[in-house]
Amino acid sequence: MQMRAEKGMWNGGPIPFGFKAVSADRTIAPDPEQAKIVAEMFRVYVETGSDFKVRDWLKAHQIPSRDGGSEWKVSSIRKILINRRYIAEIEINRENKDLSDLPKPQAYRVVKAPYEPIISAELFEMARAIRDEKSLGSPNRRGRPHSYSQTQCQRVYPLQGILVCGHCGHAMAPWYVRHRAGEHGGKKRKTDSFINYYLCAKQQKSWKQCDHKNLVWRVCPKRGF
Repeated sequence: MQMRAEKGMWNGGPIPFGFKAVSADRTIAPDPEQAKIVAEMFRVYVETGSDFKVRDWLKAHQIPSRDGGSEWKVSSIRKILINRRYIAEIEINRENKDLSDLPKPQAYRVVKAPYEPIISAELFEMARAIRDEKSLGSPNRRGRPHSYSQTQCQRVYPLQGILVCGHCGHAMAPWYVRHRAGEHGGKKRKTDSFINYYLCAKQQKSWKQCDHKNLVWRVCPKRGF
């Protein structure tokens, strides 16, 4: 599958917006009409710094989403704006990007795609820089250089960026379960309650199985932590 990816072939699932299959082996290449739309999406994002503005632009120009809907999902727009395929680069083992000392077949790397880029590398990097800057200023991160995520229960995760999964080496990312007030399974809850814990990022992001135990962080109301 890695060899196919390095040759510009698509291994399964929907082909990314802006591309089309050009042979029976699912080699992909830019689609001229969709490529123009992708270039405009990057341009609008660089000018406005907002995924929502890109969505509004798509709706105003009556450009349907991949599933035929009249309005794009912001998550779908973001996936396009961070995909290096549009500058003719293919990421191999992207889920291992932040890991080192891995065997070559598992290590993250970027290879040149066998087609011309849809947008310039300069435009892509401008969009990436804007997203990185917005991430640092996000209210959930509170602007700290190595900040902690904050959930709806107003709790921070002080071990974020420190804990790693002992099984696969990925970071342990913040996660929580919310139990809403009301009657559930014969039991009645007066208020919402939360269970906070750390979950292996590999399982959280791609839902791949990872043989690990979640680290549960229970809140002590009397002590405030």
